[in-house]
Amino acid sequence: MELHGSCLCGSACFVCKGKPLMMGCCHCADCQKASGSAFSPLLIYPIDKFGLLRGDLKKFCQKGGSGKEVKRSFCGNCGSLLTTWYEVTPDFMVIMAGCIDNKAEFKPAWDIYTKEAQSWVEFGKGHKVYPMGYGSK
Repeated sequence: MELHGSCLCGSACFVCKGKPLMMGCCHCADCQKASGSAFSPLLIYPIDKFGLLRGDLKKFCQKGGSGKEVKRSFCGNCGSLLTTWYEVTPDFMVIMAGCIDNKAEFKPAWDIYTKEAQSWVEFGKGHKVYPMGYGSK
């Protein structure tokens, strides 16, 4: 299986090889601001399964809630957010699900940082719901 995606203008394209390890939605305040939306739908891949096929991504780095680095990569032309990398999970690449070509492949199973979710958001039926990070109680 290969999953392809691109930015809004098409100048940055990527491929992910194999099936994602996990799929879900993050409702943290940082994801809300970075996406300009109520939450970020995410696919998680081993970092060695992600490849940039075309384009030059710009990066925005900040400290996450853990105090460790978070790198968000976006198209320098149209600004589309494509990936996020977390120092706390350095072997994984987070892909923004809105950028994948085949949207039917995205089947989220969980919601994280629901403590910060917008009050009107309803979580997916059957989703695991975590008030903070994945696995939190």
